[in-house]
Amino acid sequence: ATAANEQRRIQHFVKFANIPPGKRILEVGSGLGILSLALAAGGAEEVIGVDVSLGMLEHAEYIRLSNPSAITPKVNFRLAPAQMLPFRSDTFDAVVCRLVLHHSRVPERILQEMVRVLKPDGIFAFADLVGSEHPVKRATFNAIEARRNPSHVTTRTIDQYQTLIQGAHLTIEAEEMVTFERDLENWLAELQSDPADWQPVREMIEAAMETDAAGINARRRGDRVAFDQNVLYVRAIKQ
Repeated sequence: ATAANEQRRIQHFVKFANIPPGKRILEVGSGLGILSLALAAGGAEEVIGVDVSLGMLEHAEYIRLSNPSAITPKVNFRLAPAQMLPFRSDTFDAVVCRLVLHHSRVPERILQEMVRVLKPDGIFAFADLVGSEHPVKRATFNAIEARRNPSHVTTRTIDQYQTLIQGAHLTIEAEEMVTFERDLENWLAELQSDPADWQPVREMIEAAMETDAAGINARRRGDRVAFDQNVLYVRAIKQ
């Protein structure tokens, strides 16, 4: 169920990104490669996914090769840092970046690199976690997310993302705030981390539940706990 839900969220983003067929696409922070494969299935000519995690890239390559089809040769994965992409300027028709910037202390540098390798008038499609406008609630959620996933740095507000994107010489064409209902146990299981580490995260979310201290509308669903995950989608064009 967790994989099926993630697939639905990815398809939702692909539809929003609306990249015409026959394009050369770069995915920055490709992780397990599910989005790269979905973009190829949607008609891309070529998709290159880059990530800094060798383990993720190996897993992505395993997924790519375990379901051979006409799209398999169109997708390739490479080890590369987002802030130093190994490509010439003006190379790609589109660059996509999903759930990456919340891991970064230098989002400006990453955006600058993504825009550099994007052709003029190319499409930049972006999705990332949105934090509460209330700074204390946002800080509380950041503490919870960092306990679950130590590579998390910070969620940002819609205004902060807009400022970053416009500062990178991108013109925002479309944006959408999407709210996904997440199941706490599925969310914890996503990272394949040690289940012994999950209990403090459960306790933090339950402690924040009554007053919505983390700004995520955590609530009980029978014997489960659910919460809202807000994600900003942006489609922009390189100036």
